[in-house]
Amino acid sequence: MQGSPNTGKSYTIIKLWKYILENYKDDKEDDYVQFFADSDNYDFVGIITSVNGHKIGVNSRGDDFGWIERWNKKLADNNCDIIFCACHSSGKTIDAVLSFEKYGYKTEFIQKKTVEEKKSQEKINLEQAKELLEFCTK
Repeated sequence: MQGSPNTGKSYTIIKLWKYILENYKDDKEDDYVQFFADSDNYDFVGIITSVNGHKIGVNSRGDDFGWIERWNKKLADNNCDIIFCACHSSGKTIDAVLSFEKYGYKTEFIQKKTVEEKKSQEKINLEQAKELLEFCTK
């Protein structure tokens, strides 16, 4: 999920994580793991193992290239089939995402959609989270 600062990229990634947990989480203890979550649960990194036969890594920490490199590497090291993350529209965060092609990942940037009205933005964030989930059915 790519976009300018403060457009809801991380929030959309969080919506994706919550939607996956609500709709795909098994009752098995090892079905998901959360590696990092800040105190207000805004940024996090985690894995869920049972989404349409895929192991999914999710990283909402997209404001700093170092965070992307560190946490996406953790997800890659855990053999995630698909990694969803947030990043800015330009700069080193894009380079950090592209660097994971060396691990065999294909990169697709999805532009963050925005609107002025906050209520409409929340709806768009959920819609985009569900659109991201479509990558799990390809």
